[in-house]
Amino acid sequence: MLNRTKAIHISNEQPERHSILFASTVILVMTLLLGMQANGQEAAMKQLSRVDLAVAGVAEFTQNSNGSTPHDFSGLSTGVPYYGIQQSASTSTGGIATARYTKSKLEGGEFNFDMTVLTQSYNLTPALAQTANPFTVQANMQEYTWGYVAHGPTYKKLETFASVGFGTIKFKPTAHGGEGLQFQYRMAEYATAGVDDPIFTKNIGIRLQIRDVFYKAPDFGQSYLTSNAHTSTIEPTFGFYFKF
Repeated sequence: MLNRTKAIHISNEQPERHSILFASTVILVMTLLLGMQANGQEAAMKQLSRVDLAVAGVAEFTQNSNGSTPHDFSGLSTGVPYYGIQQSASTSTGGIATARYTKSKLEGGEFNFDMTVLTQSYNLTPALAQTANPFTVQANMQEYTWGYVAHGPTYKKLETFASVGFGTIKFKPTAHGGEGLQFQYRMAEYATAGVDDPIFTKNIGIRLQIRDVFYKAPDFGQSYLTSNAHTSTIEPTFGFYFKF
């Protein structure tokens, strides 16, 4: 009789133990999931804190270039197989947007988008009979570049930086002044030096920099404008940045 009572007592304990074990397992799993979610959010916030965005106004100063066409035009009225091309671009203003990711002071990357409108002038020697001299083309100049960024010493609150990179520039003739020519891409390389000044808050401030962009002078796919010369555009910029 005593043994039967004991058996009944044990059988009543087992469901309770199973319930406690199940509840404990559920609590443990939820705790792990919440911990993973918290760690994931913390990791995401840490990565976001390494990102900054900037917009700035740009002044564009393009150097003149000189070359000679590699094409044979001896059948034209000039009577010479080759001629010289002196190319220049108008001074202009534009805008640049930059997104950066900074892992450490010496490790970072950036993407730049720069846009302006300028006029390319081609002075041909001797002049071709069928073209004006100089021959001018108004075009949108759009830069898409990626680069490496390193931050240098901080002077008081000014944080220095430098970057180098490469990408492409799209020269797209405008509807008014583009002479109906086709757009063209040119490979570009650039170098930048500048400073960040957290004048407003530790995450919002002013960015001053000077950029130098190197590329092959555009000819818009026209053989009579091809000089194969290279040029560069100096770009002082002033703008604002925001760090997450």
